[in-house]
Amino acid sequence: MGSSEAFWEKFASQLYGGTRVPRVPDIVGSLWEMCGLQIGSTVADICCGRGYTSVELATRGAKVVAVDLSSEFIRNLEVAAKALNLDIVAHAGGAQGWELAESACASMILWNSLGHQDSETDLEILTNARRSTHAGGSLVLELATLEELARKPNKVTTRDVGEAKIFRRTRSLDTQTGKLLGVWEILDERGITVQEGCFSQTVYPKAEIVRMMERTGWSYVTDSDSTPVSCEPTGTLFIGMVESDSSSKHCTKCRGILP
Repeated sequence: MGSSEAFWEKFASQLYGGTRVPRVPDIVGSLWEMCGLQIGSTVADICCGRGYTSVELATRGAKVVAVDLSSEFIRNLEVAAKALNLDIVAHAGGAQGWELAESACASMILWNSLGHQDSETDLEILTNARRSTHAGGSLVLELATLEELARKPNKVTTRDVGEAKIFRRTRSLDTQTGKLLGVWEILDERGITVQEGCFSQTVYPKAEIVRMMERTGWSYVTDSDSTPVSCEPTGTLFIGMVESDSSSKHCTKCRGILP
């Protein structure tokens, strides 16, 4: 089943209507310092969704290249970037196929964006991000781990979304295979479902996420379970970097991952 762009566009208001969007400035601020970014740094925002991270990065002075499967999200991001006069170049399409005109100082894959297709596609996305990032540059990967979600594999949450409607989100996780089924519904005041959609996602164990990073050319540095961060991510933040050597050119637009 996977997850289609139509599903995320259909439930965009619910996806971005919770507590995550107000936390974006704090999350980006933490990552900005952690990755040694500065004004003029180039950042790839991969699977950018509506582009909240892209806008925050560009507002801080980064040159942002954003990519997402949803043409609607990309069009809206382009409109926002133009209105705010921000340096954002946005591309609609699969994150495994795009290429940067110049190497990024950091590649970010946030919002729990992997696992919605197949493992080979996830590896292609990570490989392409690695190719697009210069030596000494960084990767930030935000994913919920199997260990985390297995604590409560079956979960139902509800939230008032106005107009006497309730958003209900049901999660069913097979802890043996890591296969997650999500069912999202909008209920009216009578409790009747007026809108419904579902998606599937592969949830990886923490060790497998690290192995995937290393298989695609990233050196694992740390994660938010091991190194506390001054923000509240959705899942675990995995930090990787591209190793450099004596022949690598030094980037003057970023400082690299801070020790």
